[in-house]
Amino acid sequence: MHAGFVVADRFEIEARAGVGGMATVWRARDRSTGETVALKLLGELAEHERFVREAELLAHLDHPNIVRYIAHGELSDGGAFLAMEWLEGESLAERLRRESLGVADALVLCARVGRALGYAHSRGVIHRDVKPSNVMLPSDDFDEARVLDFGIARQKVRRDLTQTGMLVGTPGYMAPEQARGARDVDARADVFALGCLLYKTLTQRAPFAGNTVVAVLAKILLEEPTPVERLRPDVAPHVGRLIASLLAKDPLARPSDGMEAAVLLERAILRPSSGPPPPLESADALTTFEQRMLSVLLLDVGVPSDRYGAKAARAAMNADDLDATATMPLLADAVRACAADFGVVPEPLADGSILIAFRGAGAEQATRAAKCALAIVKEMPGCLAVLGTGRAMVDAGVPVGELIDRIAGLRVHATPRISAGIVVDGVSATLLEERFSLTQDGPVQILVGVRDAGEPVRTLLGKPSPCVGRERELAELDAVFEECVTEESPRAVLLKAPSGFGKSRVRYELVARVRDRAQVWTGRGDSMSAGAPFDLLTQAISRAYGIRGDDPIDVRRQRLAARIARHVPEEKRRHTLEFVGEMIGVSATDDGQEPSAPMRAARKDPVLMGDQIHAAVHELLRAECSAYPLVLVLEDLHWGDIPTVKLVDALLRDLQGCPLFVLATARPEIDDLFPRLWEDHSVLVLPLRELGRKPAEKLVRAMLADATDDIVKSLVTRAGGNAFYLEELIRAVAQGDASTLPETVLATVAARLDRLDPEARRILRAASIFGQAFWARGVATLVGGSADDWIATLSMQEIVQARPESRFEREHELVFRHSFVREAATRR
Repeated sequence: MHAGFVVADRFEIEARAGVGGMATVWRARDRSTGETVALKLLGELAEHERFVREAELLAHLDHPNIVRYIAHGELSDGGAFLAMEWLEGESLAERLRRESLGVADALVLCARVGRALGYAHSRGVIHRDVKPSNVMLPSDDFDEARVLDFGIARQKVRRDLTQTGMLVGTPGYMAPEQARGARDVDARADVFALGCLLYKTLTQRAPFAGNTVVAVLAKILLEEPTPVERLRPDVAPHVGRLIASLLAKDPLARPSDGMEAAVLLERAILRPSSGPPPPLESADALTTFEQRMLSVLLLDVGVPSDRYGAKAARAAMNADDLDATATMPLLADAVRACAADFGVVPEPLADGSILIAFRGAGAEQATRAAKCALAIVKEMPGCLAVLGTGRAMVDAGVPVGELIDRIAGLRVHATPRISAGIVVDGVSATLLEERFSLTQDGPVQILVGVRDAGEPVRTLLGKPSPCVGRERELAELDAVFEECVTEESPRAVLLKAPSGFGKSRVRYELVARVRDRAQVWTGRGDSMSAGAPFDLLTQAISRAYGIRGDDPIDVRRQRLAARIARHVPEEKRRHTLEFVGEMIGVSATDDGQEPSAPMRAARKDPVLMGDQIHAAVHELLRAECSAYPLVLVLEDLHWGDIPTVKLVDALLRDLQGCPLFVLATARPEIDDLFPRLWEDHSVLVLPLRELGRKPAEKLVRAMLADATDDIVKSLVTRAGGNAFYLEELIRAVAQGDASTLPETVLATVAARLDRLDPEARRILRAASIFGQAFWARGVATLVGGSADDWIATLSMQEIVQARPESRFEREHELVFRHSFVREAATRR
């Protein structure tokens, strides 16, 4: 094609004006009228049907704010052309590269675009790709703006020509229903895009942006954008609310079409401003926004990896001239079923990914996400899952913030190394490593499976760390164990401390000391299975007997029967086998054997079943203890269950003459969950105190040989006696980042704060504004009412306290007991 070439005996080429995804635009002269036209020539024959559709739709649209159609037709070489009015000026995308628009100009412009869309909507046409590069500004008069490029528009009365699984549109301007890959979208998808357009004209940034396609799509589905009035103080609150309605996740909450949106925009122009939004420190702001930890699972169930190429990267960065496409499989039933088991709902993305967000408390939500990922990968071995944990601002929606960018980037980074499995980010790996087995493939960390409860605790900086400051507690445990073995009498110890104080480390140290003198059975509480009858005992027996859930049922039955036969008297074996098997899900009658009369009766009466299980477990443990002392570890008993607690109580009472040592670990809330735990059996309650200064210094110097005295002092002071915090601060220093609060520490602190009443968290956010110290009167001023009762509650829970050195004139001065609590509250 060259200057002077004539198309369809009518349009004479003058110069090339631009190149798009499927066509080239030329400036040409219409010989029949003499006017200058924009001549669009199809470049890819594969897009012929779409090109012709654009021409046919445009031919039936006649509106002053839609580019004017002139003619279209076929070429002799099989191509096609579309002639439109020639527009001087620049696109809105070009204008925004230089500057944002004034509020009034932005409203006028978007109102005209809304009217153009409304006109198209009234004729059954949905644009589906409203963005700045598709809005032309012929002059500085925004009333003359033109909407361009109906290349992917759809007409309601026609069958959608887009195949299922094709991502159509520009990611940064897609409505949530488009981001999910829905085939049938209506005018409200264009309204959402109009809201994105208005947002960008005012702020020069898209409301949803990311470094990858999946990051953008996920944010559209899960994230609430920063309110525009917070970025532009001159935007009136009513304009901000209107933009929020245009960007509503629910299509029914948006204006019904472009015309309704235009009318609302025009009304907003006429309404006087009521001033800038209130400052962040206001009571309203304190009520609305919180920062939480979120775990996100991103699944690739078999989508071609070519979407990670340059084209996809440009799309994700909102390249306005790009029409991104990617193959998307249907959401697998296995994913949906696995997610339902963990109380979450998967979000399919239009690029073929599946996103699952987990809200909860620190390591608990990461654990839930990890178990969900393992279940999905088991059902779909070819699936690639990426798990990340990080901070997110929580408003009305479930935002993901920068977290999804990190996860999407990790997937791109991991894809060349592994095609299936579970990749985890550093924060998740640290939160999970005590309960899960991880491996390393270069810089990529891979989740392998659940760690056996008896395996060594996590390492620090790649090597075992010394156990410091717990000599007294270990000596007491040793003494109780010796008494249990010597006197052949049941004993119990409850090791109680908040998260991060080192309960698991003390448990591990004790088990290492007694393993050559006793058999160790371990059951571990879990937030996902909290309250499940006999769960901890089921785990303990199954692990001790090598019974795994993925083994065939006959193998599990044989292992149970063989172990019972070793020590249980013959006349009691069948009863023990039947009812212990019933408890752990290995029914002895599954092989076709007729159940005994006691079993038939128990299956009709839950109370009788419980009694029979008690009797069978008594027989089993009496037989085991007669052969060898038994240490029964019940870890994280605060997630335990009443049947286990009651059965252990009975064992401690009835198994006299048996060396049974019960070691339970729990958080302080165990007192509320299981009041007077085993009080009739002189259980030793052993609270773990904060790690002392000297032991903390010893740990720092052991792991950081080159640490200066100032660094050691700083780390010990910041950790405040919490062993987990100290270890994470040591990691941060080793990695060269000693100034910021590690995400893992934030997750642990957030887990504790998330369990507070929402009003208590609001009080903490207000208090955090003052610094480490604050005053009740100042907090009351911020929250708009008395805060004394809540401050008293927070003091009882050892979150805040009166300043120790306070004098009478400063009696209302308080401090956060731990600096990390204040830091976490500030970020909420």
